[in-house]
Amino acid sequence: MAQNTVLIFIPDSLDTRLCGYLSGTKRTVKNAEVFYITSDKPSNKAYDPVGYIGLIKECDNLKKDVSLFINSANKQIFLMCEEKYPVTQIIYDFKRFKNSDILYHNAENYGEHFKSLSIDLRKHAHSISENGRHFLTIILLKVILLLNICLNFLSRLNLIVQKSSTFTHFEETLKTMKWFLSTAADQKVVTPKMGNVIIAKSIDIFIGVFLTSYVMQYEDQIFLLVYNTFEGIVSSLKGLLLYLMGSPIGLKLNYGFNNFLGQFFLYHISLWRIFLQGAYPIFVSNFKYFMLPGALGFSYQIAMISDVIAIATFHSYCIYVNAARIFNLQLKCLSSLWRVVIGRKFNPLRNRVDSCQYSHNQLFIGTLSFTILLFLLPTTAMYYVVFSIFRLVTLFIDRLLLGIRNALYNIPVYSIFLWILNTSSVAGNIHITWKSYDEEGNVTIEAKLEKLPFITSIVKFAPDSVSTMTNQRTLRDIFHGTITGTVL
Repeated sequence: MAQNTVLIFIPDSLDTRLCGYLSGTKRTVKNAEVFYITSDKPSNKAYDPVGYIGLIKECDNLKKDVSLFINSANKQIFLMCEEKYPVTQIIYDFKRFKNSDILYHNAENYGEHFKSLSIDLRKHAHSISENGRHFLTIILLKVILLLNICLNFLSRLNLIVQKSSTFTHFEETLKTMKWFLSTAADQKVVTPKMGNVIIAKSIDIFIGVFLTSYVMQYEDQIFLLVYNTFEGIVSSLKGLLLYLMGSPIGLKLNYGFNNFLGQFFLYHISLWRIFLQGAYPIFVSNFKYFMLPGALGFSYQIAMISDVIAIATFHSYCIYVNAARIFNLQLKCLSSLWRVVIGRKFNPLRNRVDSCQYSHNQLFIGTLSFTILLFLLPTTAMYYVVFSIFRLVTLFIDRLLLGIRNALYNIPVYSIFLWILNTSSVAGNIHITWKSYDEEGNVTIEAKLEKLPFITSIVKFAPDSVSTMTNQRTLRDIFHGTITGTVL
C-alpha cells in the first residue's frame, strides 16, 4: 500500500542535549506510517529503536533498521528513505499522557493513534519498572490465591452467608482485597481507584476503632438499652395484636377467625420472648467478642446493626410470613373459585382459561366456598396490611444501612485531592493546537491533556462494585409482591 503521509508523535520534554537511540514503535495505519516515540531521554543502547537523535554527521553510522533521524541542533526530522512524504509532527504532553489513568483504560475512545500511543507508553513504563518487582508480584499472586480459596469456601456456604449482613460484608471485603491486589500486580502503580479504596478503608477503620473503644466504656448502659429495646418491641407488638383482636377502627371482623389469628401470632411472640431471655446472658458474657468485627471498620458495625435489627424483628417477620401466606392462598383460591362461579376453568395444558360445564353440586360448593373466603378476606387482609408495613419499614432501614456502607466504600477523597492538585492521573481531555505549516506540506501540532470536569472525574474513578447481594429487589418487585401477598 502506498504511504501518503507520515505521523510522528514526539514527547514535548524530549532532551535534545543528549544523543542516542529513541525508544518507541513504528506502525502502518491505513495510508499513514506512524512513529510513536515513548521515551523523552535518548539511550546509547536501545532494543529495536524507532529512531535516533543526534548531530547530522552521525546519520551515516546508524543501524539500517533506524528509519527516523532527528537533528539535535535544530530539531529537524529526516526519514531514512528515498521518497519524501509530508510529515505531521504531534508534540504531545509526555508526562500527562504517560501517567493518565483515564487515557489508558479508555484508550478506544480517543482514536486509533492516541490509543496506540497510550498502550505503548504504559508498556515502556512497565518494562523500565519491572526490575526489582518480580518478588513482590509473586507474593501478591500467592495472597490472591489464598483469597480465592476463602471466597470459594464462602460460595459453598452461600445460603448462610446471604442471611447475614456481617458475613456478606466480609465476603465483599475479600473481593475488594482480591481486586486491589490483582490491580496492583497488573498495573504496578497505585491507580486513582486504588487510592480511593485505600483512603476510604482507612477512614472506615479509624471510625470503627474509635466507636468500638467508645462502646466498650459504656457496656452496662448498652446492655440496659438493648434489653429495654427488645422488651419494648415485644410489649408494643403484643399491644398491637390485642388491639387488632378487638374492633380496630370500627371494623366488623369475623370474631372466631380474628381470635384464632391473634392467638396464633401471640404464641409466636411468646416463643420469641423466651428465646431472647435465654440469649441475653450469652450476649452479655460474650459482648467483647461480638464487638471484635466492629474494629475492622465502621462498615462492619453498620452490617452488625443490620443483623441486630433482623434478630430483634424476627418475630414480626414470622407473623408477616404467615399472614402473607394465608393472604396469598386466599387470593389464589378466590381467583379459582370465581372461575367456577362464572362457569370457566384454567387449562394447564394450553395455559389458558376455557369454558366448563359444572354440575349443580360443584356450583353449590364452589359458590359457598367463594362466599366464605370472601368474607374472611378482610380479617386476613387487616393483619397482612399491618405487618406488611412493618416489613417494608425493615427493608427500608436495611437498604438505608446498605447505602451507607456503599457510601463509605466509595468516598472519593483521593480523587478530589488529585483533581485539586491537577495531577496527570485525572487528565482525560485532549486539547489539540495547530502550531505551524510549511510549503512542503509538513505540519506541526501540539496535543495537551487537560483534567476532566469535577463530577466526571469522581464518576470515572469510583471503585468497581463488589456487592455480593443476590436478592436485591426493585421497587416494582416490592410493589407487586405487596399487592399479591408474595413474601418479600
